[in-house]
Amino acid sequence: MATTSIVTEDSLEVKHVDNDGEEGGKIEDIADREEYFVKPLYTYYCTCGQMALISDTLLARLPLRKRDRARVVDPQRTTAQSFADVGDTVYVKRDGLGLEQQYRKNCRGCQVPIFYQHPFKKLTFIFQDALLSAQEVGGFSGNNEEQRTKKVIMMKHVKNQGKQGSVTVSTIEEEEEEIEARETEESYTMNAKIIQEAMRKKNVITGASKRAMEAGLMGPPKKKKGSLL
Repeated sequence: MATTSIVTEDSLEVKHVDNDGEEGGKIEDIADREEYFVKPLYTYYCTCGQMALISDTLLARLPLRKRDRARVVDPQRTTAQSFADVGDTVYVKRDGLGLEQQYRKNCRGCQVPIFYQHPFKKLTFIFQDALLSAQEVGGFSGNNEEQRTKKVIMMKHVKNQGKQGSVTVSTIEEEEEEIEARETEESYTMNAKIIQEAMRKKNVITGASKRAMEAGLMGPPKKKKGSLL
C-alpha cells in the first residue's frame, strides 16, 4: 500500500525540485537579512586573580549604594553572572537602623568576601574595591575597558538547485563610530544633491562650474569686478 507523507518546509520556504530534467535545472535563490546589536561583556576578577563576575555593564556604571559604597547588580536592568562560594551570614550594625543581615559570597580562590545579598531580595552587592577589571590584573583585553555596542548584520543566502541546496551565512560587524560616520556622509551627500538641484533650477550651474561642483572643487561664486559696459 502506498503511503503519502506531507512535509512542511521551514521558514525559508525552499522548494525542492524532484525532476531536474523537466524543470531544466531550476534554481531558486532566497536571501535574508537580519540586523541586531551586540553589547560587549566585561569580566572582573578578585584581587587574587580568580574570575568573579561577567557583566554587560561596566562596574563603574552600576548603581552605587551610598551606605557602604557597594555596587548594586539589579537583574532587571543588568545581565550578569557571578562566580563565588556561599559564605557566612553576617549581621552588620547600622546607625539608627539596627542590624542588617547579609548573606555573603566568597571568592573561589582566596575565600575573601566579594559579594553579599539581603534576605528575600534578588539584588547582589559588590564590596567596594573587591573586583578588578581585566586590564587591572593584566588580562587578555588589549582594548580600552569601555567598548562600544556593535551592530551586526547577518546575511543568509539560500541557493536551491535541483535536489541539492546550500546555505551561506555571513556576518558583518559595524562599530558605533563607523555607523555614525557613514550616516554623516550620507546626510552630507544628500544635502549636496539638494543644493545642486536647487541651483540648477536657477540656471546658476553651467559648463565647467557644474563639473567643478560635482567634483567638490568649486568654492562659493566670486563677485565680478570692473565697470559695466
